[in-house]
Amino acid sequence: MISAIDAYNAMLKDTVGPRMRELGFRGSGGVYTRPDPDYFIRVGFQKSVYGSRQHVKFTLNLSAISKAQWEHARTDRTNLPKEPAANTFYGLEHWQRRINLLMPAQERPPWWELTPQTDTPTLAREVLLAIERYALPAIDGVVGAAR
Repeated sequence: MISAIDAYNAMLKDTVGPRMRELGFRGSGGVYTRPDPDYFIRVGFQKSVYGSRQHVKFTLNLSAISKAQWEHARTDRTNLPKEPAANTFYGLEHWQRRINLLMPAQERPPWWELTPQTDTPTLAREVLLAIERYALPAIDGVVGAAR
């Protein structure tokens, strides 16, 4: 039987990654970036530190950070990297959210869970639907409102 961590990695590689690329993102391994001239746009899959080979919990972190604002922040905080990471919250006034905060309460898992018994294709569809239905419109709204 395949372990939960192997199923998670296969889901990202075989299902999530290809769909994210169709949606205009680049990346792999759970970190996806949508190219934009003015914004750092990121979708990052974050695994819980409490997982194991038989149980993986994960969520998605989203960000749309103005490149100009990021550069300005870097002048004040020299410890900031050249580009923001997908799964790091910097405590700045940039738009960063966990996907569950954008979802209706009845659809809102704080973390998705995957075990060897999980129907991984169904879980992948659920996660991708949440990205398309909630994450992308929120990101596009932030970027569009600023332009």
